[in-house]
Amino acid sequence: MNEQVAAYLKKYSKRFRAVFNLPLGPFLNDMMLTVGMPDFDIIRFDAHMVRWGYDITKDGSLADYIAKKYSPEAKILVDELIKA
Repeated sequence: MNEQVAAYLKKYSKRFRAVFNLPLGPFLNDMMLTVGMPDFDIIRFDAHMVRWGYDITKDGSLADYIAKKYSPEAKILVDELIKA
């Protein structure tokens, strides 16, 4: 694991687990990790949220669902993960 990936995990893993009760690792893009660039896989995370009950027709956007079900801070965290 390179320093950039390690720094990303150190910065976000604890918060992600505290909010979603999940490890962050499974939601990182595998291909980008192979080149040493951490990248949050929002498609994989969306699919996981669907398995946990998220329904776009009922809940609106994933961002809205996260803010309502978890907290506005959880939505901010996901935004940060996407942009980092």
